[in-house]
Amino acid sequence: MATDSRQDLSDCDTLQMRQQIVRTAKGQGFWSVWMTVFKDDPDMLERFIKEFPGTAVDCFDPVTFQPVPRVNGAI
Repeated sequence: MATDSRQDLSDCDTLQMRQQIVRTAKGQGFWSVWMTVFKDDPDMLERFIKEFPGTAVDCFDPVTFQPVPRVNGAI
């Protein structure tokens, strides 16, 4: 579902498509799969981080939305 959604976005990159992909991701679950499939799209990463309940925003770079190192694995 995630890889199909990435292809759909490639074919039709609109705000509505991005919003629909986030709704699909929330309905399907497996946050880490969506983050991996869209790893090269900071906008989608930000959307997943903000929309999945319980995601620690401070664990991600505020520009690239890539994970940041945590000293001694501190949460």
